[in-house]
Amino acid sequence: MKLIFVIMTLALTLNAFAQDLTINGAEFGIGKFHRKDNKEHAYEANNAWKVYVLPEGVSLKEAYVQKNSETDYTIFFTNLQEFLEKIVEITTKTGKKVGIINLNAHGLPGGMWFPKDAKTRDSMECSSWRSAASNSDESNYSQYYSAVSKDEMLSFNSMSNSSRIPSFQCLTGVNEWAAIVAKVSAIKKVFSHDAQIHMLSCIVGMGTLGDAYTTGLAKILFETPDSQQIQTSIKFGLGDWSMPEGMGFWGFESDAQLDRDNEVYPIHRRDSEIMQKGSIRVAQANNGKIQSGLIKGEDFIYLGRDSRVVDYSSRPSVTKSMNLSLPASVRIPGTNTVIQVR
Repeated sequence: MKLIFVIMTLALTLNAFAQDLTINGAEFGIGKFHRKDNKEHAYEANNAWKVYVLPEGVSLKEAYVQKNSETDYTIFFTNLQEFLEKIVEITTKTGKKVGIINLNAHGLPGGMWFPKDAKTRDSMECSSWRSAASNSDESNYSQYYSAVSKDEMLSFNSMSNSSRIPSFQCLTGVNEWAAIVAKVSAIKKVFSHDAQIHMLSCIVGMGTLGDAYTTGLAKILFETPDSQQIQTSIKFGLGDWSMPEGMGFWGFESDAQLDRDNEVYPIHRRDSEIMQKGSIRVAQANNGKIQSGLIKGEDFIYLGRDSRVVDYSSRPSVTKSMNLSLPASVRIPGTNTVIQVR
């Protein structure tokens, strides 16, 4: 009996040691939003966004690593390179593989709004991003709850079917990821065989540009594709105090719906009041090949492991329509920042 107890204890110990890591990432502006949101409506213990509350007094000049548990960390960062470097440091220190990355940032089709490296962060290109990141908690909080016009929605749709993201706008897309992964090549070795990356960001998976971004990142990051996947949202993302389960969805469905939502949203400041069904774009590694598909008609992108069925019949074809003209400018969703697209 004593031997059986010892064996069971050893098995449990080894299982705990082998548990994969969850890495939550956010640029500092997002951390400030959640800090203010948590003060307005205290996040309960099981709220998915609790790990994104930026502690008081943290320096904003370099990445800050917060240990939530033995297998769960949050990295607040100023650029992609330091985010990836901190992930490598954590895996080296713990001896564990990364099972899940949840990356929370403002986005546009095919890219996220944060610098790729320290040099870009400190350049004129990212002056608007630096300003937003250094703004008060109240500023980051209030701009999140902003109305979106129909013209803006149409601009995002047009951008999503273009051939590239705009350059020199502090956006990090496939090309920027490729350049930084080449510098931090050890990142390709940190993932477990069934790792998942959840991009908690507005419309980053929208259109042909979003599809190219999602599949492109999978090809860049997964060195030996097994059953890993990357998830992005086709619609706007919802993730405040009222969405404890994960990131919800919102988008244009009708003029009446848009008018109604834009009237109540900036006042009530409650994401769940306007939430919709949405589809999740997935780039999935399968037998060494990256496939693109959708998880359709869901309420949330989860911050935990996702085993929902992916429909691979829905990948958009990449045709000459990729050469659609870009809008002149767009406002980054959830911010007051307008960037030039062409």
